[in-house]
Amino acid sequence: MGRIKTSTGPSNKIPKVSIDLPKRLGLDFLESIKTVLVENSTASWNFWFGLLNHYFDKHNTTMVPLRYVTPEGFKLGNWVGDQKKFFKRKTLHPKRIDQLSALGFRHDVLEIKWTENLEKFKSYIKENNSVLVPLRYKTKDGYALGVWVSTQREERIKGKISDERIAKLDELRFVWDVKQNQWEHNLEKFKVYIKENKSVLVPQRYKTKDGFHLGHWGHTIRQDRRNGEL
Repeated sequence: MGRIKTSTGPSNKIPKVSIDLPKRLGLDFLESIKTVLVENSTASWNFWFGLLNHYFDKHNTTMVPLRYVTPEGFKLGNWVGDQKKFFKRKTLHPKRIDQLSALGFRHDVLEIKWTENLEKFKSYIKENNSVLVPLRYKTKDGYALGVWVSTQREERIKGKISDERIAKLDELRFVWDVKQNQWEHNLEKFKVYIKENKSVLVPQRYKTKDGFHLGHWGHTIRQDRRNGEL
């Protein structure tokens, strides 16, 4: 009626099963076969899940490196990677998703990485009291945070960043347009000058107390307007 073939390997790997079925058999029969296989593979899945539980207890994370092998020789990193693939393909059983989620398991690797980078951005804000990260800035562990911040702006321009990510960045008062932000900042300095000097005429060589060339900025604004660039 059909043939079942198994390929065996090392004892720490789950054997692969392939089934040759006659084409005349319907989908109902195929689904029943899949159900039997799932039920019989549950014990093996629970074994690997137990290893993940043990890893979590020891390291306080479910982020298992891809090449990680347990002291007993089980390739837990590969198994974890497979769960993420199954989730992406929507072939991971809902009950198993719930079990993994209860352990704090994150299925989307790219989203995990983005969230980690967001935390680095938050740390920068806290340490520097600013959301403006220089393009060449790197964190203490060598991560190019300045490039990441710039990439978020580019992704939004291209429409490739999700509304959820935009909202998270907006909560931190993220600056999407650096030039516009700088112009508004300079305008505030101009307002202060007007208030202190009762005049809108700023000498071209005038600098603010923090060293900003406000006079030159005002001159540039006039030139931009004459050139129709303002």
